[in-house]
Amino acid sequence: MDWNNINKDKDTSGLGPIEYDQSKVPALIRKHADNVRGKSYGQQVREAQARNAEYAGLIAQEANDIAKDTETRQYLIETRYDVAVGAMTEGTEILDARVDPFGNVFENLKKRIDIRYYNLNVKAFGAVGDGTTDDAPAIQRAIDALSLVGTGTIEFPSGNYLIGTQINYKQNVSLQSIGGATLIRKSGMTGAIIKSVNIDNVNISGINFDGIDKTATNLYIVGGFNHRLLNIVSYNATNGIYVEDASEYIVKDCTVHDCKYYGITASAATLNCHNVILDNNKVYNCRNSEVSGADTDGVGIYVKGIGENETKFYINNVRVVNNDVRNNGRSGITILAVIDFIVNNNFANGHTLNTSIGAGIIISAASKRGVVKDNFTNENYNGIILDVATAIAGESANYGDFLVEGNTVFGNINSAIRNHNAPRANIVDNNLNGGRTGIFLNQYAQMSNVSKNRIVGFKYQGIVMSGNTTYSTGAQSDILIEDNFIYNCGTDTADTNYAGIYIYSFTRVKLSNNTFIDNLIDLRLHSTATKIDLIFNKFSGGLNILKSASVNVFQGLFRENITTFTSTDFNSDGKTEFILPADFTIPHFGLNYIPVSATIARTSSITTAIRPGYVGQKIYLVNILDPIITIKHNAGTSNIGKVDISLSKGQAVEYTYFSNGWVQTSNVLTTGI
Repeated sequence: MDWNNINKDKDTSGLGPIEYDQSKVPALIRKHADNVRGKSYGQQVREAQARNAEYAGLIAQEANDIAKDTETRQYLIETRYDVAVGAMTEGTEILDARVDPFGNVFENLKKRIDIRYYNLNVKAFGAVGDGTTDDAPAIQRAIDALSLVGTGTIEFPSGNYLIGTQINYKQNVSLQSIGGATLIRKSGMTGAIIKSVNIDNVNISGINFDGIDKTATNLYIVGGFNHRLLNIVSYNATNGIYVEDASEYIVKDCTVHDCKYYGITASAATLNCHNVILDNNKVYNCRNSEVSGADTDGVGIYVKGIGENETKFYINNVRVVNNDVRNNGRSGITILAVIDFIVNNNFANGHTLNTSIGAGIIISAASKRGVVKDNFTNENYNGIILDVATAIAGESANYGDFLVEGNTVFGNINSAIRNHNAPRANIVDNNLNGGRTGIFLNQYAQMSNVSKNRIVGFKYQGIVMSGNTTYSTGAQSDILIEDNFIYNCGTDTADTNYAGIYIYSFTRVKLSNNTFIDNLIDLRLHSTATKIDLIFNKFSGGLNILKSASVNVFQGLFRENITTFTSTDFNSDGKTEFILPADFTIPHFGLNYIPVSATIARTSSITTAIRPGYVGQKIYLVNILDPIITIKHNAGTSNIGKVDISLSKGQAVEYTYFSNGWVQTSNVLTTGI
């Protein structure tokens, strides 16, 4: 029998058209159906069988899809329930259920829990954490999966996770470790351990990063908004934590150490940025000892825009507060091209690698409107530096406007506070002790105020104002030096300009109500210093005013100062260091008191105790002691008929210098001192 020729009529039109989508039939069912159709006999019957099989397969597929969707819906309902309950107290009072873990605020609770939020364990995606298995692929799978289905947190149990390829961060994903997981760079790996590019809401907390060989950045965030980097430990990298071209973020409670260049960096490289907080971080031993003096010799916390050339990008509104920075190379904290900033309550110690501009705190190029307040810096090369210079001539005048207040600066090698060229800087109420120079003003420090500072124990000068040959003599102007206490400064004669205050090449400077005690020389004015007002100052170590032979360069007020001498203030010639040139003229001399001690008054005569002045110069000797003291006179012709004068406390007598010496020109006066 020829089975192949049975029922040769293959017409199946009697069954009508196919009423379902064959393309959706599962492949296995379709294969079976096509096999039935392939027979050459009973074709109409077999077509009917094939269609029934296909339709049954479709029903089964749909049932399976419904089952999976039901499972997903159940999971979402359970997740929403957990989220809602998590927003309640034990008393079922909702605290703020509209706010999700990323800080996003929704209109109501329903809209919040409509967002899928998950907590995932990285080990569920194949991560091992044994320090030898490359866990980068598993971690990336977890990040990709979470970003795909919604938002949430990937949790890292404690362990050492070896990273062989860069992990790329995704949107609205948090990475968290409570037990202290460490991500370890695999030797030979390129790129950062974790990098985020133009992602918002980067949240990383509690994770350690070990860069192993200092060949790349550990954590690199580029762009985006609203980042939170908390309680991170990062070490053995070129840069520990580097955030670039991002805004509205916080780096807090992190520890970064032993990096080659920068510990924590906030950078504006290609656009302006804003609202940055660096709070309560510890950064130490970030230093490149092989490149002393370069920009890459180590900075603990570096907040930097681009401000040293014509292309500028700024970071606005920055707070660097409560940080502990130690033993980094160039500086503990550097602020560059930043506008409206606060550097407050930081501790900076041991930044000595750069012996040119190294410091505990540096405010650098193109920065303006900033506060440096209540910081403690010690044992750095310099304590605090203000240097806003840029590569464009004359542009520095556009920057400045700083308040440096309430800082304690101890035991630095060079200067406690150096204002290289920041205009409108108020240096106020700082406690400075030890080093070469207390406060250094240089270049464009015009319209600045130095007041109410306690300046103690500086070898060369308490305050030095020195112009730079790059700028014209006298270019610096309008400086107020007021109400400062300057003690035991200028004690090392290795610097020929040792003094409590030394002024060179400045003009329009007012020194008012400053107190000088136990300095070898209280004040030195160089011949290039002009229009210097000395008012209500209390001198104890004498004045040294230098001028050219033919030009009166002083041109300022000199009135109502008090100069106190003791027996230690005498030169070998027995005369005090109250030095005024012979042709020195002063527009208004006023009342300048020289309180005399009992020792001087009783053992020396007025004509030999006080260095000769210019003709017409007046001085007032006043008793500031409780006992009565006696002003003695010699028997010279200028004092014929004069008798020794006894002064009670607060009483004074006037003397005028004539060609033949000092002559008493008043009776006893009551001063009120």
